[in-house]
Amino acid sequence: MMRTLAACMLAGLLMASAVGAHAAVSLPAFKTLEGRVVNPGSLAGKATVVALFSSTCPFCANEAPKLQKLYRENRQVLEVVAVNIEAGDPAQATKAAAWVKRFGLTHAVTLDYRAFEAVLGKLKGIPALYVFDRQGKLVRSEIGEMLDEDFDDIAREAQRAAAGAATASAAAHAGEPAVSLALDLRRDAQLAARAGMPLVLFFTLPDCRHCHTVRHSYLAPLPGSAYVIREIEVNGSRAVTALDGAATTHAALAKRLGVQFAPTVLFVGPAGEELAPPLKGGDTAGMYGAYLDARFAAAKQAITASATPAKERKAP
Repeated sequence: MMRTLAACMLAGLLMASAVGAHAAVSLPAFKTLEGRVVNPGSLAGKATVVALFSSTCPFCANEAPKLQKLYRENRQVLEVVAVNIEAGDPAQATKAAAWVKRFGLTHAVTLDYRAFEAVLGKLKGIPALYVFDRQGKLVRSEIGEMLDEDFDDIAREAQRAAAGAATASAAAHAGEPAVSLALDLRRDAQLAARAGMPLVLFFTLPDCRHCHTVRHSYLAPLPGSAYVIREIEVNGSRAVTALDGAATTHAALAKRLGVQFAPTVLFVGPAGEELAPPLKGGDTAGMYGAYLDARFAAAKQAITASATPAKERKAP
């Protein structure tokens, strides 16, 4: 027992990725404890959380209720698969069944560790957790016990992705763009200022996979009544009125603002002043939503500070 505890403690300290995010990894088919065969295709359209555990690992026991809560509260948008790693143990099935009963698990539990090992690689520690997006692509992997905030982040991203997919579907059905193209930024900046929010400029390129993800999974789901977001095509010839009222094109505006990569998201004020650091690149580590939230918080703080008289901003 002490040896197992020491191994789990070491795993808890590692907190390193076992498999790089966005690696070319696909979920295997597996059989649940009840004997149901689950094929990867049946998981499409939802995020899938794969958690490797041992019945003798105390840190796995700490995570089990959190995984059940994650599944219970978000089962419409994600699946949880707990994988028992005690392959070769004659009592594996009995131990896994006791685990299910102990924590009242209602999500999938499987003994098919070897199938997962074949695609995820050799285990480096437990607990180990892997998050696959709605398209079945690995976007996050962790070794060691995770914090409550980590599970909250996984839930938030799954909900955001589902909302984005729904918005994209509705927009496609209606023939409308998921994010409005920029036509008059001076007017848009005034709308954003009245809402006490930054004007969000979303720079894209055609056939850009990361642009598509950011557009449909993160920006489109934001309520239009509170956020003013405009898409600008980096190499586009579409006419647009700039923040200073000058007539220009999308491509010229991107060059003027120094945008060289897509996707890039800028957070600006009425005069084009930067209210938060630019957000460049796609969702390469499953953390884009957190980065976006941080930028909005910084921008709103800058807006509040600029509206506060200098005397009030002085430290007491």
